[in-house]
Amino acid sequence: MLKNMNKSKYRFLSLFLIFIFILTGLNGCQKGSNINYSQKENWAYVEEIGTDKPADAFFICPTVYSGSENSFQMELTDEDTKANFLGATHMEKGIYDSESRFFAPYYRQVGLNVYQMPIADREKYLHKQIGDIKNAFEYYLKYYNQGKPIILAGFSQGAHLCIRLLKDCFQDADVNSQLIACYTIGWSITEEELQEYPHLKFASAEDDTGVIIAFNSEAENINDSLMIPKGTKTLSINPLN
Repeated sequence: MLKNMNKSKYRFLSLFLIFIFILTGLNGCQKGSNINYSQKENWAYVEEIGTDKPADAFFICPTVYSGSENSFQMELTDEDTKANFLGATHMEKGIYDSESRFFAPYYRQVGLNVYQMPIADREKYLHKQIGDIKNAFEYYLKYYNQGKPIILAGFSQGAHLCIRLLKDCFQDADVNSQLIACYTIGWSITEEELQEYPHLKFASAEDDTGVIIAFNSEAENINDSLMIPKGTKTLSINPLN
């Protein structure tokens, strides 16, 4: 009888520990995607190991997929959208070429119609896209980076994902120490977010490192938008300074 009770206790303890492991495993930079980033076709750009450039740029493509009434997420089998994705990435690649190797993963970005949903309804779609980006970044970090300093960059949806990546994957002090800057153009970052995630820092000088650089440009009469909802106060750096 006592032996059976002990077995039951051990079984309960084992199940409890597995449950705790699953819960803790959901936090941080966990892979959330089944896309195989060891395959080059799942990257818009991969600049091979061995170049003498001093840094790497990890770039997240802006929105090229608008979605439709019954379609909310780009699939990697969609060759037309992938061509647009490659074109949009190519337009910005040259900014980083002189000093950085360039890495840009394909990912299942959401359509603009998803960002028009209530916040609670967006998450099931956003979960896939951030899962892809985390997976790609973890693969890049393990197999390509080799300890080089990192520039994160993205525009619009790409900027949103840069911030998500910063929050989830740069809490690791070693990874965060590699960050030169995160350029999140066309998305918002708030004081409240900086307080919630103390490893996030907004740039305050031109030679700062490990920082976020962001701005939005909207007409004077706009007080509610996709990037900056009504009542939100965001941080911004004047790009003309």
